[in-house]
Amino acid sequence: MKNIPVYAIFIILFSGCNYEYESYSESYTSKIIKNVVLDIECVKSSLDKNLEFNTVTESKNSLRTSISDIEVQIKVTENELVIVSKYKTESKHDKNIYIVSAVGKRVERIIFNDCDY
Repeated sequence: MKNIPVYAIFIILFSGCNYEYESYSESYTSKIIKNVVLDIECVKSSLDKNLEFNTVTESKNSLRTSISDIEVQIKVTENELVIVSKYKTESKHDKNIYIVSAVGKRVERIIFNDCDY
């Protein structure tokens, strides 16, 4: 009789753990909320002057750039900065979360240093 709760917990644990590693390894999101007005022009010029990134394109309150085979999207609103880095869809090699995370953190650090956030 004591074994029934153990089996039930075992079944619940393993049936409920349906994680997709692929979706986790493809992107990294960093969300920073500040109570100041963020200047999208400062963010754009910060990335433009950094030669490791490709051309920065702007649309409304978001910026898009890339480095190698990783695409980076930055969304800037009045009190929020969201950085999403992910592999481009056409890349065929093994995806590595550490590389994607490093690119996202690199963008974050560049923006913080150049724009005094």
